[in-house]
Amino acid sequence: MQWFSNLKIKHKMALMLFFPICGLLYFSSLIVIDKYRLVTEMDNIDNFAAIAVQTAEVIYQLQTERFKNLAFLKKHDEKFVNELSETWLKTDIQITKLQARFEHLLAHELNDTFQNLLKQVSNKLQSLPIQRDAISHLRFSE
Repeated sequence: MQWFSNLKIKHKMALMLFFPICGLLYFSSLIVIDKYRLVTEMDNIDNFAAIAVQTAEVIYQLQTERFKNLAFLKKHDEKFVNELSETWLKTDIQITKLQARFEHLLAHELNDTFQNLLKQVSNKLQSLPIQRDAISHLRFSE
């Protein structure tokens, strides 16, 4: 401790403040890192919430399309052809928006199970034109 008594007063003060400042920097950096992680998680939640909303819109549009397809197949009336075309267009717009969100989401790191489910949904949605063609030619079978 003799070396400490030989130091000038300004060096003693600086040395006494060194460890509390180091502790302050350490704990403040931990808080900043934690806040950054929280912001990143919130961004991910925002992306998933947007996908949930878009998925709900696609499901609603698909249900509307299904109802109009059923009415068309049941009545074989040509007045439903225009309504079907409009409904198919609206559904395609919603599906395009959803697939754009999927592409944005696939760019992020996701686990394999979730990526496989997203790809399966995309593949099912891509088979929709085949079913529409069958309905428009009145030859739909389950």
